[in-house]
Amino acid sequence: MPVDLDAKLAALYTRTGGHLIKYDLDTTRALLREMAVDPLALPCIHVAGTSGKGSTSAMIAAALRAASLRTALYTSPHLLRFNERIRIGNDPIPDSDLHALLDEATAADARQAALPSHRPATFFEITTAVAFAWFLRRRVDVAVVETGLGGRLDATNVVLPLLSVVTDIALEHTDILGTTLEQIAAEKGGIAKPGRPLVLNTQPEPVQGVLSAIAAALRCPLVHADRTLSIRRLSLAPAGQKISVETPDDGPWSPFVLPLLGDFQLRNAALAIAALATLRTLRPDWNVNPETIRAGLSALRWPGRCQPLADDPPVLLDVGHAPDEAAALAAFLKIWRKKRPVHLVAGLVSGKDAANWFRRLRPETADVVLVHLETERAMPLPDLAAAARAAGYPTPRQAPDLATAIAIATDAARADAGRVLVAGSLYLGAAALRHYRLPAL
Repeated sequence: MPVDLDAKLAALYTRTGGHLIKYDLDTTRALLREMAVDPLALPCIHVAGTSGKGSTSAMIAAALRAASLRTALYTSPHLLRFNERIRIGNDPIPDSDLHALLDEATAADARQAALPSHRPATFFEITTAVAFAWFLRRRVDVAVVETGLGGRLDATNVVLPLLSVVTDIALEHTDILGTTLEQIAAEKGGIAKPGRPLVLNTQPEPVQGVLSAIAAALRCPLVHADRTLSIRRLSLAPAGQKISVETPDDGPWSPFVLPLLGDFQLRNAALAIAALATLRTLRPDWNVNPETIRAGLSALRWPGRCQPLADDPPVLLDVGHAPDEAAALAAFLKIWRKKRPVHLVAGLVSGKDAANWFRRLRPETADVVLVHLETERAMPLPDLAAAARAAGYPTPRQAPDLATAIAIATDAARADAGRVLVAGSLYLGAAALRHYRLPAL
């Protein structure tokens, strides 16, 4: 990456926190107008939710690519390189295009911010403008767009999607999105658009009631993935899980391997397949069918979620940092560990519900080694240790860096024929991929 691009990205990162964080759509719209970018012209699928929105977005995009559609994917955050957030096909935005678009976006932002009652754009608003500009100028057939935070006032919510998808919802960012499930569901469901299908798995009350009411008010056809198709695991291996799918229109599909592990990925896959089946009725001219969906999902790579890193001893990486994600991970560990001890390497950023996160994992893990993340947002080790002890780890160990933590856990696993789990923050996931010299794409 050119040094001057590094400097531009460093400047972009300064646009987070403080007075800049004001949630509205006016600034994004003003910025896009200055760039002569019409987000309503972008054919897209919009995805929001608490858990699984990245995986679900990636699955939908993979199937659309397999259908020979020029498919864009916008997700956040990245693991190793900023460019991963903005992709067409399997390729991230080139440094040269990113460099030029950052210059254009920051100049446009200076113009719109100078207008009365306007403000400078945030990191995510600039990034979203860059992504939408690149996708439209490259004339993609369709874009899969993941929200950054919430939905109703998220910078991505300036599009008019072909359909909207809402993944599982739980309490998160309560200082911004609300302190109840109803409030958070209303924010996430705010991506729904009049008359456009809204696809979701059945969710517990009160979330289900809020989303159903939104769909009724906007006359959105409401599609419940888990009511319209059947999906089950046939077998499990390190390379993925062999699954069977049955849909009302096509009946049983030929079994295939989904290269993502965990029961929660079956739920995400059901949601992605239901969204694709709905899209098939909206765009029958697109080659979206069981064969292309199977081909796309079989070829999918989505690092960081139940990802095997090594075999001797087995090492698994998962970057789910919310308690609900830890609960889903624990359900998978019950199968994966095969009654062998699991030695946890963990690191989280400040502001997370660390005690409840550890509490979900405690029944399936033998001990924990804590590591300080290489970011100013890292939860201090004393706080992390206190949370681990509160969750039932009597003597959490601490390591100065990830390499040391992995060495400690690996030695323990070799001594008791156990396994290693590296889990917590995306920052930890990125460091683990670098440690094992694995790519993010």
